[in-house]
This record gives sequence, structure tokens and C-alpha cells, in this order.
Amino acid sequence: MINVKSDPIIIVGMHRSGTSLLSRVLENNGVFMGIDKENNNENLFFLNMNIFLLHKHKSEWNHPNKIKVDNRTYIEFKKLLQSRRNAWYFGSKTDFFNPTFKEDVASYGWKDPRNSITIPYWRKLFPRAKIVHIIRNPIDVANSLKKREEKFKTFSKIALYKKWGINYITGKPVIFNDPNLLSIDKGIELWNNYLSVFYSYNLKDYIEIKYEELLENPETVLKQLSDYLALIVKDTITIKKTRKHAFLEDENLVKKYLTLQNDPLIQKTGYGNIL
Repeated sequence: MINVKSDPIIIVGMHRSGTSLLSRVLENNGVFMGIDKENNNENLFFLNMNIFLLHKHKSEWNHPNKIKVDNRTYIEFKKLLQSRRNAWYFGSKTDFFNPTFKEDVASYGWKDPRNSITIPYWRKLFPRAKIVHIIRNPIDVANSLKKREEKFKTFSKIALYKKWGINYITGKPVIFNDPNLLSIDKGIELWNNYLSVFYSYNLKDYIEIKYEELLENPETVLKQLSDYLALIVKDTITIKKTRKHAFLEDENLVKKYLTLQNDPLIQKTGYGNIL
């Protein structure tokens, strides 16, 4: 267990499901989310730690597998977490062992969709962590992944390396694109894999919110979040309500949804009755 004065807020959820939106809302309400962050508001320290864990368990962001904490990896992981590399998160502010941490920052946390896969390690390190799981309907997730891949097609490999760089733990290039996700079906499959792995861990103490409900009724959702986190969380950014079930504007995506409407996981997450 890491010896800090307060417990972190860990944001989990499938890629393109609103983890960035949620993290920015929390950040604007005074939750420290790290110093060095990339474009998706993911702190580089915890991002690299998650990549390290996935690598150790022969998993990848686009090929997630359920992982089980093994003691050898846990010890190695804990040493990295306690090393001076955590300055990538805290900067010159402090580190995990500074006794004045809580005085400087009342609340802290990080977001990374990979947390959905690596959460067993984080839960062991921070047993009292507040875990926030945000979900979004699989059609919009898959379509957003597809659009992102279409943008990536304009980048050369060198440009991609420059954009994300090298993982300082594994020494390998950090590349987050996958041409397979140009397929809506592959995006839906990845959504299914992420949620299936997360639910398989059978976590008890966490809150789950829907991206669509956050767009439609931000005050209600943020009140629930405030109660869970014991913080006052207000709507501090402009939220585009038109992004709720955006796939309904596309006839082909609607047809795809109708073929999946009775899927067990779609039913479980409450997305079986959109139409």
C-alpha cells in the first residue's frame, strides 16, 4: 500500500466513452490530475505505468486480457511507483511520501481507459481508492474510434512516434492507433472486451455513470458523483447534448444497432432500449 494522506480518484472506462470529459470536470473542480498530460488528459506517469503492466501481462490497449496480480510484478511495479519517476505526476510539488501532500492537494487522481484492465493492481495499492466507471453506448464508441483512425491515416510512422514518443519503462514506441478499428464491428468488439474484463473483476465499491446521462442531466449525475467522492462537483465545462446517441443520425449505424440490441452486455448496461 502506498503511504499517502488521501486516497486517489481513479477514472476507468472504455476509450472514447467520456473519460477525458469527466477528468476535465473533476480537474476544474480542484482535483489534481497530474502535471504532464498528453492530448487526452492522461497523465504520462500513470499512462506509462499502465503500459508497463499491460506489457508484463502480454496485453495491449487494443487487445485487453483479464489480468491477475502476481507478486513479482507487483513488487517491481511498486518500486517504479515509489521511484523519483513519479515526478512525472507531481512535478516539483511533492511525491507519494511527502507528509504535506494532503495540505497541498486535497484530492488527486488520474484517468486512463487502461485502468479498466489494470485495476486489480491499483485496487491492491490503494484499497480505499474512489473508482469512477463511465460507460457509453457501443455504436458511438466504435464510430468515434473509426473517426480517430481515419485521422491517423494522415500521419506517417515518424509523426506518430513524435506525437506519443517512447515508453520510458518498456523502451518501445507508444502507438495508440489500430487500423482494424476502421471497422465498426471491431470497435464494438473492443468495447465488449473492455467492459467484460472490467466487470469480471467483481469490484464492489465503485460508481458507474453513463456518458449520455452526463450530457442530458449533468446536475443530477454530478450530484451523485459528489456524494460518492465526498466532493462538491459542479458542471464547469460546456457539454454538447447533441453527442448523446449521435449514431441515430446515421441510417447504417442505426441498422447496426438493431442487430445488436439484444446482446447480453448491451442489455446489462441499459443500452438495449435506445430504440
